[in-house]
Amino acid sequence: MSEAAVRDKVAVASYEGVLVNQHLGMAEQLFIYQRTDSGYVFAETRPTPEKGGGEERWKKLAEIIGDCQALLVNGIGETPNGILSDSGLAIYEVEGLVEYALEAIWQGKALRMPRRVARGCRRAMSGEGGMGCG
Repeated sequence: MSEAAVRDKVAVASYEGVLVNQHLGMAEQLFIYQRTDSGYVFAETRPTPEKGGGEERWKKLAEIIGDCQALLVNGIGETPNGILSDSGLAIYEVEGLVEYALEAIWQGKALRMPRRVARGCRRAMSGEGGMGCG
């Protein structure tokens, strides 16, 4: 089976599964959407590794969502962005309705949902001992 066939899901950092509205470093779970013949449907939630742990946290997360083609987040630090991108994930830092983002991915269109806040990881967002984002 090809890798494209295996990576048929999208992971989303969201507080409630409706909006892309959570920084990856603060997410305790990710909402997973499965690709179907007519688009994406909610499949499950998956826990994220505990805060702290530096690069190992993000390597573990890459394994947890290894069947996903993309990750939608409201914010992401430099270290997790690099590790997760290197694992083959397309990472989209966006803000707005999950449904619209998934539709754009399904149709191969550009995501036009830019964030309206500064990019990157702030110390307050970085988890225990400043290790959450990297």
